[in-house]
Amino acid sequence: MSFLPVVARELRVAARHKATWRTRFFAVASALVVFLWIFGTMSRWSQPHQIGEALFHGMAWLAFVYVVIIGAFTTADCISEEKREGTLGLLFLTSLKGYDVALGKLAATSLNAVYGLLAIFPIMAIPLLMGGVRGEDMAKVALALLNTLFLSLSAGLLVSAFGREERRVAGATIGLMALLTAGLPLLGVLLGEGVGKKWFAHEADAEMVMALLMLPSPGCALVTALYGQTGFPIPEAYWWSLAVDHLLAWLCLAVACRHLRDAWKDKAATPRAQRLAERWKQWCYGDGAERARYRQRLMAVNAFYWLGARDRLKPWFVWLFLGIVGGLWLWAFMEWGNDMLDTEAAVLFCYPAHITLKLWLVGEACGRLGRDRQSGALELILATPARVDDLLRGQWQALHRQFLAPMILLLGVELLYLFAKNDHEWHWIVGVYIATSLLDYWALGWVGLWCGLTARKLSNATRATMARVLVLPWLLWLGWVLLATMSRTSGSFEMAMLLWGIFSAGAAVSFGMNARTNLHERFREVAVAKLADK
Repeated sequence: MSFLPVVARELRVAARHKATWRTRFFAVASALVVFLWIFGTMSRWSQPHQIGEALFHGMAWLAFVYVVIIGAFTTADCISEEKREGTLGLLFLTSLKGYDVALGKLAATSLNAVYGLLAIFPIMAIPLLMGGVRGEDMAKVALALLNTLFLSLSAGLLVSAFGREERRVAGATIGLMALLTAGLPLLGVLLGEGVGKKWFAHEADAEMVMALLMLPSPGCALVTALYGQTGFPIPEAYWWSLAVDHLLAWLCLAVACRHLRDAWKDKAATPRAQRLAERWKQWCYGDGAERARYRQRLMAVNAFYWLGARDRLKPWFVWLFLGIVGGLWLWAFMEWGNDMLDTEAAVLFCYPAHITLKLWLVGEACGRLGRDRQSGALELILATPARVDDLLRGQWQALHRQFLAPMILLLGVELLYLFAKNDHEWHWIVGVYIATSLLDYWALGWVGLWCGLTARKLSNATRATMARVLVLPWLLWLGWVLLATMSRTSGSFEMAMLLWGIFSAGAAVSFGMNARTNLHERFREVAVAKLADK
């Protein structure tokens, strides 16, 4: 047998896929759009070297976000999908080893991600000709991005080897990368600059602990490559961070290969594991009497509402997230006082919370009908006299139960900022964002349900929903800003915010209404067609 036969086969198959070619095209097109937008908006008042530096930094950070999250959309479900379909064990009937399968899956699923990043590098190198950027900076940033991509893909493979459900492995991969990228540095700041500083006898010890917790973060290598070593107590922090992340990636890959050989086997649960599973089930669903009362109360409203809201802890997880955000803001307020009441602080805390809730809503909406379609539950439901309107209403009631109150609370906090600040521009920003957020939540629910019903995989449905409702308005607005700047007809700030609101509301209303109409009129047709294809 040849060395790594699965890798060779998967690469040959991937090379013939149209998606491999489309990925490179769209990556280059996206990079060119961002490049032209930054260049067009800065060319009127900045020097060439300043434009080159801004272009390089902007492209580097956009590429960094891409490589951090790409593992959740590529490798996170490559092995867990095989386990769900029961085909993973067939591979081990041959003489294949765990590393053969793991590396083959890694090569097949990560090819497009690697091509997408490599396609961006030539455009990222254009600022070298404009000045303000050295060749050494370009080489360091490129190496840091490739290393982060390897870590993200390896983390997705590791989670996929231990997981089974697509939505959970994708969420776990994002959580693992978030812990490495932002969680450990935040812990370092808390220990080195915040509440933990008093635990150290010398300030230098606190700074060293903070630096050590920042080293595993992929952002540490990128920050030191872009902005230098200034203020970092560990010499050669870039290379140390690069080495730590590289070792972590190989460790994830090695553990996945080791576990993969036995991942397909159904093992009998130990008594302790059974007790823990039963205890967790009681936490989520309650004991028998509680489940009966809860089921009776929800089914009196809508049977599908009970089906989607059986897990009682889901709303509490959303409240826990908002509690963590509020706790971080309270800690920052105790550290920096009234500075946390400024506009920048509101944006720093409220906007990421909004984005997280929107992405969370997308995952729930896409997963509800998608999981039922894959398991065949929709086929049973459609064979009954159940009405499609009742099913969709129940799905929405479950989504409202989980997200409506937290979303209203978050918008209420932003309204308090709106009335507390005597800032005309801030009033426009918050007012337009609150109005469009309400439409976004409505549209994300409908589009997520429709894409979850029609897409083959949850990751495809998630990407399609986010692209239509969240990404497209920004692209349209950035295009308008670029054209207005290049034609020297840029309007007022109020006009810019109004146009952004129009683009966002237009995308939400058009895609949301289209998805709602399709779900009400074509639900049975599409669900049955997909089940037949399967």
